[in-house]
Amino acid sequence: LGFENSYAEALKEAEKEGDFTRLFQEAETILNPAELKKWAALKTPAERATFFRTFWKNRDPDPISSHNERLIEHYLRLSEAKKMYMELTPHSLFNTSYNYYRLSAPTATSYNYDQNIWWDRSRELVLQQRGLFFIRHGEPDLVMRGDINNPDEVWCYGPAYFPFGKYGGRYIPASFVGVGNVEKAMETESFKDPLKVLEQEYYGVDFKGQNGKQEIEFYQSLPVKDSEVETLEATVVVYDTTWTELARNKSMSKKVKVRNDRLWFAVNKISIKPGKYIYAVRMDIPGHRVVRRQLFNSLPYSKSRHDLSGIVLGSTPQPDQQVHQRRGVNILPRPSLSFRQGENIMVYFEVYNLKKDQQGNRSYSETVTVTLLKEKVNIIKRLFRRKKPIRSLTLTFDKEPKEPGGPVPEYFNIDTSELVPGSYRLTLEVSDNNRHIRPSKKVQLAFELAP
Repeated sequence: LGFENSYAEALKEAEKEGDFTRLFQEAETILNPAELKKWAALKTPAERATFFRTFWKNRDPDPISSHNERLIEHYLRLSEAKKMYMELTPHSLFNTSYNYYRLSAPTATSYNYDQNIWWDRSRELVLQQRGLFFIRHGEPDLVMRGDINNPDEVWCYGPAYFPFGKYGGRYIPASFVGVGNVEKAMETESFKDPLKVLEQEYYGVDFKGQNGKQEIEFYQSLPVKDSEVETLEATVVVYDTTWTELARNKSMSKKVKVRNDRLWFAVNKISIKPGKYIYAVRMDIPGHRVVRRQLFNSLPYSKSRHDLSGIVLGSTPQPDQQVHQRRGVNILPRPSLSFRQGENIMVYFEVYNLKKDQQGNRSYSETVTVTLLKEKVNIIKRLFRRKKPIRSLTLTFDKEPKEPGGPVPEYFNIDTSELVPGSYRLTLEVSDNNRHIRPSKKVQLAFELAP
């Protein structure tokens, strides 16, 4: 953390002085082509400072924490490369003359990569090509070295391997057919997370909030293991597109039973204005990394015309099970959006801005369509199936809300017992009966039905 604080101070000083030379030299070793192009187009110190903050935050394995392991790992690799792979003749023609560099590069037909991927890559750091490779991909899983008659090296990363042939005192990468792609390797990077990574299920649903804001609920779930902690904190953070934090919410997860599975389940709520954002969700298990992130675009709700919230899919909680309640409706959201054939799927959403008739009543018409996108074929079950399988269904409702005004919470169940397993799309279409033109509003959500 001391180093990270020092780096943040260095970035502030670079922005103040308008000089990013050192920071760019050190980061250039892992820039990809799109980032190089973006950097070249930046004009102001503020834009360049934002570039570096975004550059490292995009690579942070846990953007919610104050610690960026990828930043630390990069500078550890850079320090090691300077010790092990410094260019012994930094002022030679090989390093300073482009024509000499091209002429001295291997010309045998077995070398099929463009030598330009090395030229002018952080020559100020006077690193060998092995050093530049090391900074991008770290310590190889295995290094095979020859003898005095064959001093070549082969760096192995899993099934990919990269030969470095020794020519005139220098190790120069070779790209033979069937081995690692050097050009691709120099446009990518590798990072081994020190923590065991677990994948939680999650998704978010937006609702109309107050004062032009939107209220977003995030649902997360993770399988419960007996050896794990008894309490589990869940966090959601929303950032702007430059990774400036805008809102954060924490909650304690609950243990719930869904079918035969025991899950940690958590709900977090964030209130934001419409716009483009990045959100990150996390569940805190010691010694594990349980973090996901995603870019999303939050569109504004209509101020006058009727509108619909996002869709919550889940199941009806047990009578004694208080998991999540919204506007008086109890629901157990299913973050995986995956259900078993035969389950009743509970659907929840909200209707906004319904117009009143002359008697002060409100009403709307609703059409629910479930459409198969891709079937999960089970040949045996198909052969012995007695009934004709159903691949879609349509439900229609006419509703008159009891509430005199405000948002209308709408919920119902879908019986999936006759639907074939597969991927489905749920479409909700609602029309306000008290509007002359009766325009409809439509929202959709995909879900899975397993056999």
